[in-house]
Amino acid sequence: MLPVFTQSFYARKWPLTLLLILLVLPFLILKLQGDRSSITNIFILIGFVFCLLGYFWAKYMSVTIDNEGITYQVIFRKIFIPWKHVRATKLSFEFHGKSGDFVWNFVSIHKKEINFSTGYFSKSVIRQIAEAVVEKCPEHITRGKIKEISQGKFPWYIF
Repeated sequence: MLPVFTQSFYARKWPLTLLLILLVLPFLILKLQGDRSSITNIFILIGFVFCLLGYFWAKYMSVTIDNEGITYQVIFRKIFIPWKHVRATKLSFEFHGKSGDFVWNFVSIHKKEINFSTGYFSKSVIRQIAEAVVEKCPEHITRGKIKEISQGKFPWYIF
């Protein structure tokens, strides 16, 4: 097996900038036009706070792959699964209410799980993770097109 070099991937932050512009810009325009309403100030404050919390969440969300295993980290928790303990990995489209996205699941023999949405990361990052999975534990891929993704063929077309 070829070694996998240590790489850390962080969640994208540009969607939060776009959300900030869409949430706050209309209220800033109203404010600049002379609106003295406190409701405008409240919406500007709520928009900034919401995007600031999202930014800190994305800042600390990361996936790290190395020769030993995969680590998923968010603000309050960090999960490490060694490659030799991976029992199953799958990439599946899951619904959350009325919307859905691709979720990557890793399950270890010790019942530890890593679940993360692929939408937080770019295609190049997802491809690098897929390459590491195909290199280190190809026999444990249960569902999804992980082998195709490692070759650059994605099952989705947006982002």
